[in-house]
Amino acid sequence: MLYGRFNPGTKKKSAGIIIVLMAIALPALLAIVGFAVDSARAYGVKATLSAAVDAASLAAARAISNGEVAAISAANKFFAANYPAGYLDSTPGSPSISFGYSAEGDISISVSATANMPTTFLRIVGKDEMDIGSTAQTIRRPVDLSLVVDNTTSLTRGGDVTQDVIDRSKDFVGKFGELFDRVALVKYAFGAEVPVGFNDDRGFSKATVEREIDAFEFGSPGADQFTNSSEGMWRAIDALTTVNNPA
Repeated sequence: MLYGRFNPGTKKKSAGIIIVLMAIALPALLAIVGFAVDSARAYGVKATLSAAVDAASLAAARAISNGEVAAISAANKFFAANYPAGYLDSTPGSPSISFGYSAEGDISISVSATANMPTTFLRIVGKDEMDIGSTAQTIRRPVDLSLVVDNTTSLTRGGDVTQDVIDRSKDFVGKFGELFDRVALVKYAFGAEVPVGFNDDRGFSKATVEREIDAFEFGSPGADQFTNSSEGMWRAIDALTTVNNPA
């Protein structure tokens, strides 16, 4: 039979060693936990910031036809709408917006932004905040458009919608850029006409197109018997296939 002696001092020594080791390891453990928690928060901020920057660049591309000032205004509006105030305690800066123009007529819109996020656990190791950035770019390519509009008397029957056709046509043309897009106007009734053709160079005159739209008559000899939409479409396709330096 074996006999042993329990030494209470051994247990006290072991407990003391564990406490010392925990004291040594605790800052490192807290730093690891803090890095995991704050990294997850930073990832959320990054995702939201990227979505806001993407939305801003797309909005600017849609608005650039009205000039850079309009594009910048649209970008700022959409950025603010897509980045919630105080998201994860972060504070975004104003987006930086720049434009680039190529010889082919392409317009590049670059949007970048940063957000400052205060940390939680990482403060223990002296990291009080994190700066998170994101960048997006959208290319707005030039467009050649043939707008084909019905000018027959059928639009006056069963409720006159001719003014609606005029207004909506002008609204549509207004979405294109006079400096880099080109718009041709085709109208058809008994036959088809091209009141406004394509320019040889890039660009078009909105005033000229709108003036021709306002002059629509919605009827011509024989229009009650025929609606020559096929000739209208043919004229539009012919303009697109023969245009100089097509988009």
